[in-house]
Amino acid sequence: MRPRLARAEDAEILEFLEQYPDFPHADSVRQAWLQRLAHHGRWTMYLEHFGDQQGAKLRCLKLQAQIKTGSMDGFADTAKDLWLVGKSQIDECDPVFAHMRQTGLLDDELILERLRLALANNQTGLANYLTRQLSGDAQNRARHWISMHQNPDAGTANPILADNLRARELLTYGIRRLARINLDRALQRWPLLQKDYTFTPEQQHQVSYEFAIQAVRGKHDQAAGLLARVPPGNVDGEIFIYQLRHALNTGNWRQLRDWTDGEPPEDIDKNQWYYWHARALEELGETESARNLYRELAAERDYYGFLAADRFGAEYQMNHVRLPVSAEQRERVAQIPGIQRAFEFKALGEQYSARREWHNVLKYMTSLQIQIAAQLAAD
Repeated sequence: MRPRLARAEDAEILEFLEQYPDFPHADSVRQAWLQRLAHHGRWTMYLEHFGDQQGAKLRCLKLQAQIKTGSMDGFADTAKDLWLVGKSQIDECDPVFAHMRQTGLLDDELILERLRLALANNQTGLANYLTRQLSGDAQNRARHWISMHQNPDAGTANPILADNLRARELLTYGIRRLARINLDRALQRWPLLQKDYTFTPEQQHQVSYEFAIQAVRGKHDQAAGLLARVPPGNVDGEIFIYQLRHALNTGNWRQLRDWTDGEPPEDIDKNQWYYWHARALEELGETESARNLYRELAAERDYYGFLAADRFGAEYQMNHVRLPVSAEQRERVAQIPGIQRAFEFKALGEQYSARREWHNVLKYMTSLQIQIAAQLAAD
């Protein structure tokens, strides 16, 4: 189909897509056909057969089709989603963004939001391009952001800005960026800024979070203190990894014991948390408490459960539970065309094609079917 797609009739292409919807190649045929429809300006048919394509190119072409046909349902949300990226978008999006500007959908605030994303991605060229699209006051704001990004040291030194929402947001960005470049300078600068500006608790948290991370990365002598400034309620999975990293780098088991005392935050693997608490207890001579924790963890089929079993001298617990499926259920999964094709390709020694079929068919299967398929593969 692909080599002769340009000559094929729509009816033949549609028949192929309907007959072989689960083929790994079917989606690439649909995408190529959609691009051909767009190239010839056949926008109505494009919309009819777009499906649920996710690539930026095809999505922007869909928005072009909506503009051309006047079918604007969901246009604004999709257009904003494609606009708000911290990099240059593909050419197919340009007519969409032009339409957004003409209709007032693309205002200064949306442009500034993308400018911040561009700077966070270090795309200063894109940021400068976006600045030229702004009106007077917004353009000044954009220039301040770019200037702060390029020289956060100068931008945070004795700023002559009013204490308002915009200034605090800009200075928070600047001090965090300065911390990545020169942590000592940022640590000196931050208390001075706090005297003149009423930063929100969230902004203060963002800065303390940044300081702690950069201190551990740079093995700064104030790393322990900066980690301790992150309130326990704000400790998440990322900060915990830096706490752990610092404690192991410095051999500070007492600090690790204190950091892992109590229940772990929701987004932290509880087995990881309890294992390192037990290790800290063991290193500090609290052997019995450590063994009790190891014993509990060793009952789990889990990476940290296995590590705990090693420390405790126990066997790994696999906790196997048989899959309660009948022979009929196994046979139904075995008869799925994609499964059959995968096994046929494997029998022919065509491993790449077998894997492609296998991963493609899993997308259309239930959790139970996937587990049965795993059994079939293992057998």
